[in-house]
Amino acid sequence: TPTFSEPTVEGNQQVGRLRKELNELRAALKNKDLEYSTKENDLKTKLNSTTEKNADIVKQVKSELNDSQRLLGHSEACFSALATEVRSDMNQPQNPISQLS
Repeated sequence: TPTFSEPTVEGNQQVGRLRKELNELRAALKNKDLEYSTKENDLKTKLNSTTEKNADIVKQVKSELNDSQRLLGHSEACFSALATEVRSDMNQPQNPISQLS
């Protein structure tokens, strides 16, 4: 009977199979690691792209809002000037046509 320190053919075969299985698992793990790393990088790229697009949209909306506010301010100023003109005209005495000739 072999002792613990003496290798056997069966034991050597089992060690060989276990090493092969371990190497296969390591290779599979590397592949999965690479796959997940690639997916992670793709997602990061998409996220950055989306973030940049959103930032551009926010800038555009802010710009349009500023333009709208300027236009509104201009419209209010025009309306105010027109209202002042109308009030002024309403306070002027109306001249009959006979006095104009």
